[in-house]
Amino acid sequence: MLDTVSPSKATDPSIAILPAAPLQRLRVLLVTDSSNPSGVGEHMVTLAAALQEQAEVMLLFADTPEARYWAERASASQLDARVISAQALENGGKEYIAALNAFSPDVVHVHAGIGWEGHGLTAAAHNLAVSAIIRTEHLPYTLRALKSTELEAAYASGVASVHRIICVCEAARQTFRMSGIDPERYTVVHNGIAPKPALRSRAAVRAELGIGNDRLVLTVARFTEQKRHRTLLNALPALLTSCPDVRLGWVGSGPLEADLQATAAELGLVDRILFLGRRNDVPDLLAAADLFCLPSFFEGHPLVVLEAMAAGLPVVATRSLGTTEAVRNGETGLIVPVDNAPALAAAVARILNDASLSAKFSTTGREAAHTRFSAARMADATMNVYQDTLETSRLQGRDIA
Repeated sequence: MLDTVSPSKATDPSIAILPAAPLQRLRVLLVTDSSNPSGVGEHMVTLAAALQEQAEVMLLFADTPEARYWAERASASQLDARVISAQALENGGKEYIAALNAFSPDVVHVHAGIGWEGHGLTAAAHNLAVSAIIRTEHLPYTLRALKSTELEAAYASGVASVHRIICVCEAARQTFRMSGIDPERYTVVHNGIAPKPALRSRAAVRAELGIGNDRLVLTVARFTEQKRHRTLLNALPALLTSCPDVRLGWVGSGPLEADLQATAAELGLVDRILFLGRRNDVPDLLAAADLFCLPSFFEGHPLVVLEAMAAGLPVVATRSLGTTEAVRNGETGLIVPVDNAPALAAAVARILNDASLSAKFSTTGREAAHTRFSAARMADATMNVYQDTLETSRLQGRDIA
């Protein structure tokens, strides 16, 4: 029976009151089996850093060049990050099980970029009776579009032992209704960022790029069909008629890069597009730009848009699910239809040719990024999911690690 100290006893000097034992910090494992985690990796590193004050955190990535990049980024930030074989992660194999046993987490938080990822990680954690198994879906439910009943069945089976599923935006959560999974198992925690300052002056970066006084429209995205660089490329001729001093700066790499370079050459636009490759100085490039544009076909809750807003850049983006929860049309930027090059060109030109509108979006966007989408807010909301899940575990009699 729990003994409580009455007020009279508390003031009696003859009774020693022992200090309360410190609460044990949660042990949280953040893990992905994605071979190229990209935004997922950035999210995990940001979340781990923000959770450090509340929990012991370890990150696990696949031993691929792209995933190792994020492990090294985490280690450089003094986070506990490790890599193990991609096969061991994908299959929930012995190396992964050994890592689970060694760390003994209270929470295993699986991060998935697409529906078929992460199920081996979940199964292994379930077999070891981890008390809280959380899964974050970083993209909307895309399996229905693939018209594969096998993939959909595998998803339903794979998430059966997940206790809570986080979506990074409400629009994405709504798409998972198609999965047939109980919608009460899904919750929303919007992405958060910890903006990094530019290390070089705007003038220095622009001098390096060789763009003089031209206005720079920046896009940071992998060269894939999802990101729709081609829509922006098709918008460029119309944009140049009203803004002849515009340059596009494209940061990233990917399978469509060479094809886009060839198309730009065919259209005679090579001198108007900077293919900047993969960069480690994105904050510097954001500070050097005049506008940020993301013309994607679909998104979860794009981190790069939040980073652009935090840097004070006005944003033009497409009506692609979670992007509209980051950018409020007419308030913090402009939203246009997907795959509509004329509308994209008009929106970019409207901001570039209206200094007061650009300044408005710069101010309101920066405020939104630092208040609604901070890493601290994301970490607190995620910790609430952990605690609620662990409390449910206690009530249902599951062991707490």
